[in-house]
Amino acid sequence: MKDIHSKRVDYIKYNSAESPNMPLRQRFSRRKKGDKFVLKEGITKEANAHIESLPEKRKLMEAFFSERNVSVLEEMQFHRAYESSDALSYIAYPL
Repeated sequence: MKDIHSKRVDYIKYNSAESPNMPLRQRFSRRKKGDKFVLKEGITKEANAHIESLPEKRKLMEAFFSERNVSVLEEMQFHRAYESSDALSYIAYPL
């Protein structure tokens, strides 16, 4: 798995407006080739559940929009934190 945390960062957005207990960080970055991606991370362990739910929500959206010719972004990388660790879950999408 490539380390996508070490790429050039163009913009970082922090958000706890929807749920103060689960703050998120969205990092908009660019690889050396120039392609852009967004990395969504929880800032606290409590936010892991939201990040970990995104692949399943994508599948539901794909099924809902399947007959409407609407594409849904598929994650390019996903990391699930384990309960026993201090790690945070993250997910990355191409832009």
